[in-house]
Amino acid sequence: YQIEQHVYEDLPLDVVGDQLAMILGAAYSVSVFTTFAGSLDGQVGQVWIKRRTDGSDRSMDAGATFLDAPAATMQHHPIPGVDGSTCTAQLGVPGPWADRLPHFRMGFTPSAGNEVQSEFFVGSVDGPLALEALRNAADDFADRLMVSEVRAVAADELWMSPQYRRPSVAFHFTWHPDSESRGSGGRPRPRRGRGPRSARTIRPEAALGQGVRRRRVLGTRFVRDVRRFHRHGATPRPARRVPQRLVGTALRLSSTAQDMAGWI
Repeated sequence: YQIEQHVYEDLPLDVVGDQLAMILGAAYSVSVFTTFAGSLDGQVGQVWIKRRTDGSDRSMDAGATFLDAPAATMQHHPIPGVDGSTCTAQLGVPGPWADRLPHFRMGFTPSAGNEVQSEFFVGSVDGPLALEALRNAADDFADRLMVSEVRAVAADELWMSPQYRRPSVAFHFTWHPDSESRGSGGRPRPRRGRGPRSARTIRPEAALGQGVRRRRVLGTRFVRDVRRFHRHGATPRPARRVPQRLVGTALRLSSTAQDMAGWI
């Protein structure tokens, strides 16, 4: 199938927070990029809308504006100031899905190249609250952030997935590689405040530094399932039990559920 991609500039994050579900559901794939720079009233984002040309996804019709944000008239890159020619075709030019759904063109450096990445996921209903918490904490990390992406992710049945049985909103962060030395505080540290308790993180150490409290929800599921398999005879012989070192490794790798209120 064919996809066309449209970018809208300078949508206030106040509007994004108020209408997050509508924005992320406006097309086949939608991303909001922001640096969280500026005052609360001045924070803005780019909206990248990727819609199927056959109309099967019931996408919105692309217009000159989106929630009063103007359509871009030239190629954009998610990171401000970076050449947009490395990105897949925008401006409503249709093309195969494999050449439009990725943000970056094959054969070119994706994103900035030299960077540190992290992300966390919250339930869809908690998306606006998570965005509000990040906006209020932006002074603590905006100078170390290249860009952040907000997008919706469908639920799945993969029990180690951050979207396990839960439609989610993903918050992805691209950090300067030297962010530990930028500013006086390094990367953001855990701090109490308002935030949803449904967050599941990937590589939280990349964004949050030391002292992060993590729940071992997924590791608990792993151990629970291993015990269930033993109980039902799936591994009847002691020699076939999962090695303890494997269980320990799985616990360390899968402790990705993070109480966001502990650091926002």
